[in-house]
Amino acid sequence: YFRFQENDSPFNFANVIVNNSKAATEGNISLTADQLVITGISNFTLGGSGAVKVKNFLLQNGSTLILEGSSNITAANPSTIDSSLINFTGTQSLNIPSLTLNTKSALILSGKEGIFLNDLILTNNSTVTHIPQGKVVLNAQNLTIDSTSSIFADAKGYLGGYGAAGQGPGGGLIGYYGSGAGYGGKGGPSYVAAGATYGSALKPVDLGSGGGYSRGSEYLHAGGGSGGGAIILNIQNSLTLNGAISANGGNGLNSDWVVGGGGSGGSIYVVAKNLIGSGIVSANGGKGTSAGGGGRIAVYYQSSAFAGRAEAKGGIGAKPQWNGEDGTVILQGPSQNLPFTFFTLFEKASTTSVLSETFSVQGAHLDNAAAAGDLNGTVNFANLEFVTIATGAFSNKGFSSGKFTTILEGVSYNGTWKGMTYFVPSERKIYLKGEIEGGISGTCEGWLTETVPNSGVYDKYQAAWSLNRVDADTVSASIKLDGALFYQPSYSFNSDIYIYQANKEGWAFASYTGPLSAVLTHLRLTGENEYKGMGFSVLSYYSLLGQGEAFSYNKVISEGIVEFNGLFESPLLGRLSETILDETKSPKTLSGTIERLDFGKPPATDLKVTVWGPRAASPGQTISSIIEIRNNGLKEANDVEVINELPFETKYVSSVGGGIYNEAGKDVTWNLARVGVRAKEYLVATEVINWGLGEIKFLNAVYLFEEKPVI
Repeated sequence: YFRFQENDSPFNFANVIVNNSKAATEGNISLTADQLVITGISNFTLGGSGAVKVKNFLLQNGSTLILEGSSNITAANPSTIDSSLINFTGTQSLNIPSLTLNTKSALILSGKEGIFLNDLILTNNSTVTHIPQGKVVLNAQNLTIDSTSSIFADAKGYLGGYGAAGQGPGGGLIGYYGSGAGYGGKGGPSYVAAGATYGSALKPVDLGSGGGYSRGSEYLHAGGGSGGGAIILNIQNSLTLNGAISANGGNGLNSDWVVGGGGSGGSIYVVAKNLIGSGIVSANGGKGTSAGGGGRIAVYYQSSAFAGRAEAKGGIGAKPQWNGEDGTVILQGPSQNLPFTFFTLFEKASTTSVLSETFSVQGAHLDNAAAAGDLNGTVNFANLEFVTIATGAFSNKGFSSGKFTTILEGVSYNGTWKGMTYFVPSERKIYLKGEIEGGISGTCEGWLTETVPNSGVYDKYQAAWSLNRVDADTVSASIKLDGALFYQPSYSFNSDIYIYQANKEGWAFASYTGPLSAVLTHLRLTGENEYKGMGFSVLSYYSLLGQGEAFSYNKVISEGIVEFNGLFESPLLGRLSETILDETKSPKTLSGTIERLDFGKPPATDLKVTVWGPRAASPGQTISSIIEIRNNGLKEANDVEVINELPFETKYVSSVGGGIYNEAGKDVTWNLARVGVRAKEYLVATEVINWGLGEIKFLNAVYLFEEKPVI
């Protein structure tokens, strides 16, 4: 058992061969070799924060490579895994031009790592999957899956219930027969409520939920099936699918004649320029006494010759009424009615340079800034940081980030801000341009000015936040922020900065489809300091719709891989997300997503009603109906009138919640002053069944009227 230890680093070899043995790296090591071969049922654990750079990499003959911590491996030439396994367990990265998985080989991911490849090829019963409650996230130029191979996340989502309800937002409930879990479609209900739907159909990235526990009897009980996992594929060129991509929900466990609730299907989100093949994409719900709902699938492409199928079917239950609902499936080519534009730009010409400059760092906090507009409330930044270049040609430009908590319409959301800053002396303004992400997402265009003119203290914060998502709801909302910054003492340091300026050309598709080119100016710190790898970028872009600019905050997330977070200004107005500058490729590529800000609807109320009560009753029996009024919207509802029409076979007894009985109309009316965002109100009407009737079946009719809707 050989250990590469930090105190012996760096290591430089012509060949590293691990044959029928074990090896590991520990700590922050550097290992460089012409060739790394792991063979003969060997085990190599790359741990700590080490880096392995090789020209050629081969994993074969039942061997295992385990990547732990924040380690990374880079290979200069195409690599092959044969009858072997790579297991990611942390925030590692893998940078290989081409990777072939052959002969029952497997890649097990956590969802936290970074996988950046030119080509990924799965052949001869090879697979890619993720750990339970993880995700498959792959970035490649081309992905090929042959008819025997798959990328799967079946039953890898939230756990099914055992002695409890299923886990996850749409978890099935515990019952004599546990209910099915929901996600894209509701779960099967049995005798308890079905698992609910949640998440986005347009950009599905959530795990499926677990089915409910069937308690049956003392000796016969069964756990629910786990939900399907999550698969995210960003393919810049071609996805050739002749095998399977699946995130199916797990079946409920079977204990003699008692079966647990089925898990819901998971999520599959794919962006590919070209879609080819005849395989299958599935996120079906699991079977159970009550089955799981289907998951969510969204596949976006520029061109397609795909002859396969995509499905997110509800699972099969013991009775048709206990089946899970079908989920959502989007298989979509370019359309102006899409919420995204996907782009890939290739370097045509570039220059690079390194400068040494002085930087200024200043922390601040923002307390209870007023937020007004489509949503109203307050915003707080506990730690807002500004890093600004103080000398040289790029003086007064920099980047900023921070964590915020906002309360909008009485609901709290947490998130982060990342963006670029620049000072315009003639206007005496520091401009802020970037993105917000978390419980809400969108863009921020703001500025800092002086409360006291000519003081040099830019403490007045004003901004326009344009939101395209609140929780899982797609919206189009604007809020104006106004508040005061409280600064901490600033400090300065010197650092080298890397400057990359390039002309890039490429193509975009989806909401905007057509040529796209840009002049990119990218800066990031390279000195040994806490901001190493961070920086900002400006793009001046050209499209058929016109020209504009984009601004971003940047951070190196793995060697040669830079993440961009920011905004595009008009005409391709939107939030810049999932955008990567890949400097390991030749030519260097910039690929990403522009999320539209005008796709959703303005925030509004969304009132729903559910009535619980007996479906049948006998003469003389006293019954109560429970009425649940819930506001699923993003604005509070005011002056809501609820009318419950009583069945003619009954006599009114009483009500709870301030109901007023109208004998002439035989109905009960409640007037609710407000129903808050995501809030529920419960009302009760009690009646007695008239004598002289047989057993009756009836339906309570409930009507809602919102007299003063807030939109």
